[in-house]
Amino acid sequence: MNNVKAAALLAVQQLELNKAQSHFYLRIADGVGGALVERGEVFSGSSWTAGEIGHLSVQPNGARCSCGRQGCLETLVSLPAIQQQLARRKPGLRWQSGDSEPEIVYELMAQTGRYLGHALSQVMQLVNPASIIIDGPWNAQPAFVQAVQQAAQAGTLAFTFAHTALHFLPQRIDPANGLALAVIEHYERPV
Repeated sequence: MNNVKAAALLAVQQLELNKAQSHFYLRIADGVGGALVERGEVFSGSSWTAGEIGHLSVQPNGARCSCGRQGCLETLVSLPAIQQQLARRKPGLRWQSGDSEPEIVYELMAQTGRYLGHALSQVMQLVNPASIIIDGPWNAQPAFVQAVQQAAQAGTLAFTFAHTALHFLPQRIDPANGLALAVIEHYERPV
């Protein structure tokens, strides 16, 4: 179990979501990862790569990703990607410094949200989870949240969007706590 899958279990528990339903968890950090929690358990897929949303192509002619492909979501919305984009626009500017350059930071947060919302619309259509949990550093940025919601809604069927809750976590999940929860649940499971 990797850190994203472990954090997904904890996020579902902390939000007190119905474990009988499916939930998709997305984590933005140095990379971008995802996990599908189905009936309280992480779905790993046949090759243990289910949920690898960071390597979903969002911009086919975009930057080359560490996986060797071009335009992966990770190349557009991960922490290093955002830092590089800010450095190109204004050297030394950091996304946390929205007060000093609000227009640049607002524009970048909105663009980042649009990329993520587009990817999430594909998750909604393909997997149709009851909820999507977003664990990212920009969840307190209104431009990011609004752009994610708008792009996700624009990219999916109205009925599907209406039946998928988007949760923007106010605090980051510590994957170590999620791993501890997974171990506890494994050993407390009835035989």
